[in-house]
Amino acid sequence: MKIAIKKQYLSWIIVIAILLALGVLAYTYRQPAKETGPSNQEASISGAPEENLDGNLKISEVNDQIINDKNDKTKTYEETAEYGEGITHLARKAMKKYFSQQGENPDLAPEHKVYIEDYLQNKRGERWLELGEKISFSSQEIEEAIQKSLGLGQEQLNNLSQFVFAVE
Repeated sequence: MKIAIKKQYLSWIIVIAILLALGVLAYTYRQPAKETGPSNQEASISGAPEENLDGNLKISEVNDQIINDKNDKTKTYEETAEYGEGITHLARKAMKKYFSQQGENPDLAPEHKVYIEDYLQNKRGERWLELGEKISFSSQEIEEAIQKSLGLGQEQLNNLSQFVFAVE
């Protein structure tokens, strides 16, 4: 009888170990992948131009926020998540930097700005950010969002007016 009890405990231990292993695997696959290094669209860490293996220049970082791509056709506004900030907050910061450098369109009402930051956030998806995580927004994306915001109807602008407090 002692042998039967030991086999029963052993089978329960095996079942529990398998369930734990499956739980760990499921949790691991749920976690978002972290980037391990800069891509060709992001700044190099040193701030100096570097070359890729194919001889093309990588992007150089300017003031730790504004990055020129390798063809220097479009600027990228890189923002870093601080405590309590999400993608919309970073989009708002990028939009404000864009306007401070490019000048603000006088036709833009605060409702348009709400649309612009929401448009940029929707392009990045909805997820939690880690403290210190960086997200880049290109001037081309911001200009696209501005054009789309200028095409909004009055009813849409009225609907956005309830969110204006956030961008002012």
